[in-house]
Amino acid sequence: MNNKVLVRISSPHLNGSYDVFIPINEYVGVIIKLVIKILDDINETNKMEGKTFMLINKQTGEIYNNDDIVRDTNIKNATELLLI
Repeated sequence: MNNKVLVRISSPHLNGSYDVFIPINEYVGVIIKLVIKILDDINETNKMEGKTFMLINKQTGEIYNNDDIVRDTNIKNATELLLI
C-alpha cells in the first residue's frame, strides 16, 4: 500500500467522518471528485454532486490547491481532512 494513504475525511454536509484510502499519485482535484462520489454512494444520496468543494487539513488549516499532487503535500497516513 505504498501508493495510498489512509485519511479521515469529515464532511459537515453529511454530518459524519469517514476513513478513506486515497492514491498519492493523483491531483487533489481528482481526489475531491472521488471522495464526493464515495460519500454520496455510502450515504445513498446526491447531496454533494455538482457542488464545489475544497480539502482542508484539520490540524493545520491548510487549504489544498486542486492542482497539487497528494504526494507533494503534507497529507500522510492518519491525516484528518475537512471536505467543505
